[in-house]
Amino acid sequence: MTGTRRLFCLAILAGGWLLSDAVFPRPALAQTKPAAAAKTPADEEWNVIYMGKTRVGYSRSNTLNIKRDGRELIRSESETMMLIKRFGQELKMKLTLSTEETLDGQLVSVEFKNENPPASFTRTTGLVNGDKLELSIANAGKTSKKSITWDKENKSPAYQDRLLQEKPLKTGEKLQFKVFLPEMNQIATITITGKDADETTLLDGKKHKLKRVDITQSVLPGFVTKTWVDDEGHTLKSSTGGFFGSDMSTYRVSREEALKEITGAEMDIAIETLIKIQPPIQKPYDTQEIVYLVTVKGHNPAVEIPAGDTQTIKSTGPETAELTVTSIRPTAPPAGPAKTVAADFSTPNRYLQSDDERVIKHAEAAAGDLTTPWEIAVKMESYVHDNLKKKNFSTALGTAAEVAESMEGDCTEHACLLAAMCRVKKIPSRVVVGFVYAESLEAFGGHMWTEVFLNGKWIPLDATLGQGGIGATHIKLADTGFQDNETAPTASFLPILRVIGNMDLKVKTVTYRK
Repeated sequence: MTGTRRLFCLAILAGGWLLSDAVFPRPALAQTKPAAAAKTPADEEWNVIYMGKTRVGYSRSNTLNIKRDGRELIRSESETMMLIKRFGQELKMKLTLSTEETLDGQLVSVEFKNENPPASFTRTTGLVNGDKLELSIANAGKTSKKSITWDKENKSPAYQDRLLQEKPLKTGEKLQFKVFLPEMNQIATITITGKDADETTLLDGKKHKLKRVDITQSVLPGFVTKTWVDDEGHTLKSSTGGFFGSDMSTYRVSREEALKEITGAEMDIAIETLIKIQPPIQKPYDTQEIVYLVTVKGHNPAVEIPAGDTQTIKSTGPETAELTVTSIRPTAPPAGPAKTVAADFSTPNRYLQSDDERVIKHAEAAAGDLTTPWEIAVKMESYVHDNLKKKNFSTALGTAAEVAESMEGDCTEHACLLAAMCRVKKIPSRVVVGFVYAESLEAFGGHMWTEVFLNGKWIPLDATLGQGGIGATHIKLADTGFQDNETAPTASFLPILRVIGNMDLKVKTVTYRK
């Protein structure tokens, strides 16, 4: 499993990190030799995946040589399975990837599938056609098309691992190339640097001296995947640090070892990443403004935490900052030219399907005869809160259409359905990922909510809580409108991976509404 696939897995798990309303009281890839020595499926490679000391999944891969239209190609297939717990309930994820490439690594075709039951799967297929990569993305029963400008030198996702065997790197030697990432639907620059051999502990508990290479990618700069290889360039271990306060590592093992059942010490990602606050925040829904002292281990909070209509941040040191969060609600339109947002915050897309008949039905039922946008948005917040009753923690991110059908889920499903319903009434909307204070836990945990654009500002609403707005206990880390012209929706979660498990909060001052 490459470092990029590792990031994608963690981005999906970031969805699984989010809290459920249950805590709120309700008012690796293929490796092969050149054509003559290519492996067959019988030579599958297997790895186990760990988060810290907890085993969370496995991956397998194989390659074979094929001929298509008179060309010799390499076909690579891989599968990654992961399982974590979220408030005691299992969250499962399966990723499958198949690619065809030329012998020198140029991508010809790709198919990538992401399954997170009970949500429907997402499948991306792509075919290089001259100077374009034509993509078809199927999700929740609908298919969208996307075209990416293509350079013939762009490599397959499987090329990286094969390269380590074909061209062992000397210490200090560096290679750089561009790769299409089907997980993100975008092209990234991969940099591989040869390092001195060093000792590392493998799954047998023993230290082994192995050649090391470090791998970085442009999707999330600053994260380094350390990879230890044997004399033939086969990866025996790889590790990426800094996620959820732990390293994510893979180890080369036998098929039997990889397929052992994950039992006993499964990682409960929601519980293990809570940020405890002492003394507790009283009456969190009534807070007007809170000033927080923030520490993010290894990162600058003023860079990682965005400023916006509800929060400002000021750096106080390399790893510290002062964050001010303010509760805002619609006011009279500001003087001067009115602010506007892009039209695609009001239109349907493959995750916020405001043109779906089930979403429209819920929107009409919620809005009734109301005509004022703010009143409609607040009524919709209440409607989703009251009607999405079945709690389900096993889906990291369901689409609005899926939620409108099942009316089950957690904060991600509340946020997506509310955003789509608002768009039915042409109220611009987006979803937000961050931290929220859970009074029952006396801690901050991951959460998703909704913002609507009214009177020149992005105003927060939280259908999980159903309070007609929010207090100052929502800390925003990222937002997205899930526009179809963006990369994969989970890419919106990538920046928060630097924060989860590495953040500490202290409350400096609290102001309440009068």
